[in-house]
Amino acid sequence: DLAGAASEIATEPDLAGLAATSCSEATADAWLVGGATTTGRTTFVVLDNPSGVSSTVDLAITGEDGAVSAPGASGISVPAGGRRVLSLAGLAPDLSSPVVHVQSRGGQVVARLEQSTVRGLLAGGV
Repeated sequence: DLAGAASEIATEPDLAGLAATSCSEATADAWLVGGATTTGRTTFVVLDNPSGVSSTVDLAITGEDGAVSAPGASGISVPAGGRRVLSLAGLAPDLSSPVVHVQSRGGQVVARLEQSTVRGLLAGGV
């Protein structure tokens, strides 16, 4: 088996911290658990399409009170070899513990969450 990982250190005054992720295989069905869309939290859904075929992605978002109606969460086009980054707060605001079910048609995608936190005027980290 072969495995990989990537990391990044952010040192800007308004965003600081360490972010790390494992390299994942592309799939047509993935679950993302984590992040938040409450005040002071920013979470992005990152969709990478490493294949040579464009992909259409649907996101089903669940929050503390069940399924969330999220206009714009279906029919997301990710070009072959491309990336789409979507604000989870733009799709489903005010969630403390979102769960995102990612399903793709066409090319498979690698899906992940990126989160940052701000406390008052101070960056809380990535």
